[in-house]
Amino acid sequence: CARELNLRVREAGIPLARLYDCEELFLSGTTTEIMPIVRVDGKTIGSGKPGPLTSRLRDLYRTWVTEDQSAATASHGGGSALRAS
Repeated sequence: CARELNLRVREAGIPLARLYDCEELFLSGTTTEIMPIVRVDGKTIGSGKPGPLTSRLRDLYRTWVTEDQSAATASHGGGSALRAS
């Protein structure tokens, strides 16, 4: 997703104090997908709402997952892999 937006990505630890200065903040993961964070320890991050970059990444990720699932379903004949006998 980040590549589609031409974003540089760097994975690194961030000191807690720096989180408070972020304009946008989110978690990403398999089950959380892209989850905006608007408060840390009761302190508002940015405007207190999901930011435009976070929202765009979340939308792109959801599109990517949906397309991937559609492709997987099509490659398996559109049906379930489990069948009752």
